[in-house]
Amino acid sequence: SRATRTFMFTDMVRSTDLAELIGDDAWHELSRWHAELISSLVGEHDGEIVDSAGDGFFAAFPDAAHGVRAAIAIQRALAAHRRTAGFAPRLRIGLHQAHASRAGAQYSGIGVHAAARIAAQADAEEILVSRATVEESGFPFDPSATRSLQLKGISEPIEAVAVDWR
Repeated sequence: SRATRTFMFTDMVRSTDLAELIGDDAWHELSRWHAELISSLVGEHDGEIVDSAGDGFFAAFPDAAHGVRAAIAIQRALAAHRRTAGFAPRLRIGLHQAHASRAGAQYSGIGVHAAARIAAQADAEEILVSRATVEESGFPFDPSATRSLQLKGISEPIEAVAVDWR
């Protein structure tokens, strides 16, 4: 079946360096906490975790507003933990709304690839969203300047903006 969803990819920045710094036992605990936080906040915003690999997550939301709000909640939760505990991992997050095919729990299509590649272009603690997705979300925010992203495997550039979640 085909559906329109907002796809979100997250990635922990410099996770290998962090794992080496804190050691295997602490890394295991941090990874568990991180997975619980992401799963909880995605669920609270009507999203579903589609897949995870290492410290990265792939989630789908019914619409752009839910996806953008979830991404903001994730970055704010990490920032709050950083303030109170003195530490939290730094994530890059990318979102893109697109049509995709679904077979079982998996989504596939060029839009899914675009969302993953948008996330890869984000900086630490950044939420990078395709401009069309932000406009669809109706979420009031002050966007960054528009970036024209030439994404690997995608012929046309995609315009994206960073969402100011602070």
